[in-house]
Amino acid sequence: MQTDSNPIQPSSKTLYQREWARRQPSLKTYVVDGHLPINQQELTAIFSRVTIDPAVTFNGSPCWLWMGHLNHGGYARMYYRGKQHNAHRILFQMFVGMIDGDDQGDHLCRVRNCVNPVHVDNVSGRVNTLRGEAASAKNARKTHCPQGHPYTPENTRYKRNGRNRICMTCQRAQDKIRWHHLHPSAPYRATRCTAKPIRF
Repeated sequence: MQTDSNPIQPSSKTLYQREWARRQPSLKTYVVDGHLPINQQELTAIFSRVTIDPAVTFNGSPCWLWMGHLNHGGYARMYYRGKQHNAHRILFQMFVGMIDGDDQGDHLCRVRNCVNPVHVDNVSGRVNTLRGEAASAKNARKTHCPQGHPYTPENTRYKRNGRNRICMTCQRAQDKIRWHHLHPSAPYRATRCTAKPIRF
């Protein structure tokens, strides 16, 4: 019988998880319904990487600044039971409650390396994005177009993607200008928007 000279080896993550399970001592694990299990060794490892800074607070509660590994976005990363996760997400599920599969942990304090579970809110990805400082979030918070017209339901139209807003007052003015250029002998003249622009 022939044997495969190059058998398929399990992935490195699988080997890491097996080695982690083999080396774990028989410590008491605390299990609370609706929370991630945790033992004393894990708690010690977590808080050895946390610095509580009283100068950085949110609603009177200090931030827990993560001194361990940070990803390229500045968020805390840690290993839990053989897998790498966002540290603020793991601590939230240990001390507050579980986060649904597609939901995200939003930093209310806006400190990315903070892992204080009190400063984390369980929200959907869309809510988390709109609460941030990205261009899409800033545009969503605008209440007037660059020419000063309000984004009311009657004065707002959306593009085909369903996200980008169009001011109908500005659109009608642009349509008149375009029509006048195509018909220069028209009996009326188009007027541009004269509303004072709002600086954002």
